[in-house]
Amino acid sequence: MIVLEGVSKRYRVLEPGRGLGGFVRSLVKPRYREITALDNISLTVPQGQVVGYIGPNGAGKSTTIKIIAGIVRPSAGRVVVAGRDPFRQRTAHQLELGVVMGHRTRLFWDLPVLESLRYHAKVYRLSQSGLDQRIGAMARQFGIEGLLSQPVRQLSLGQRVRCDLALAFLHHPRVLLLDEPTIGLDFDSKALLRSAIRQVASDLQTTVILTSHDLDDVEALSDRIVLLDEGRVLYDGTLRQLRAQHGVLPELRLRLEAGADQVRAWLEGLGGVREVYTHDGWVCVAHEGGGAPAAVLARLLPQTPVREMTTHEPSIEEVLRRVYRGAR
Repeated sequence: MIVLEGVSKRYRVLEPGRGLGGFVRSLVKPRYREITALDNISLTVPQGQVVGYIGPNGAGKSTTIKIIAGIVRPSAGRVVVAGRDPFRQRTAHQLELGVVMGHRTRLFWDLPVLESLRYHAKVYRLSQSGLDQRIGAMARQFGIEGLLSQPVRQLSLGQRVRCDLALAFLHHPRVLLLDEPTIGLDFDSKALLRSAIRQVASDLQTTVILTSHDLDDVEALSDRIVLLDEGRVLYDGTLRQLRAQHGVLPELRLRLEAGADQVRAWLEGLGGVREVYTHDGWVCVAHEGGGAPAAVLARLLPQTPVREMTTHEPSIEEVLRRVYRGAR
């Protein structure tokens, strides 16, 4: 669905002169320096997959999104989105593209939501036959049935974002670009939107590229994550694989009468166990997931009473901090 092969993007930036003399010289003989925003990245996203595309400011996320959207042409490499060159075939491409930016609306501020949806349908050349049913289906999915007659300026932020998402999905886009979709929303609104986005994207088999600084969004929505830094791809895969690669593993935490040394001896040779240590009164068993926790308990329960037990799953923030520290 989305293919980027060896894509680079370089910009020429005017080097300002110092002082009045430097300013005059820059007018007569301008000097430029080159900035590399993307450096030979390759990426393939199949239909229906949700990809979290993340990285620090200046990593190249916005440039990638502009290239996928057909706004910017790459300096080198090949880009194909839904079988088209997004820049050369921009008009046809954008009819199958959806965009949601959490800090900016595509709705008309003083018109009822329904009028924005109808205008959007005309722009995207949707047939009037069955349009009311399509609008009704999106309104139900995003819980905006009671908002259709309200002017956009009267909506809360959460209501407005739900309407923006309904608008973005209305023409059944093959590709959806989501930029900070839940920015500024409360916990309940975020949970509702994440669930709706996953459901509608799955139903329509829409390919989604998500950029967000809210790592909970990334973890909840993404089938896969791509980490970008200084225009290069640092990692491309699942979050579980990333945790395993960087030694940030889930843990089984136990309060026992036995100490860590005894537990380590009892668990010696048990598959899936990576580390045993003590922390704040807990015996912590880092493991590779799967059936490892059950195997640990089966080995320990005949040996010592378990007074208390809990699990700890490292947050995505912990994992990413370790990845970026290692890259610099």
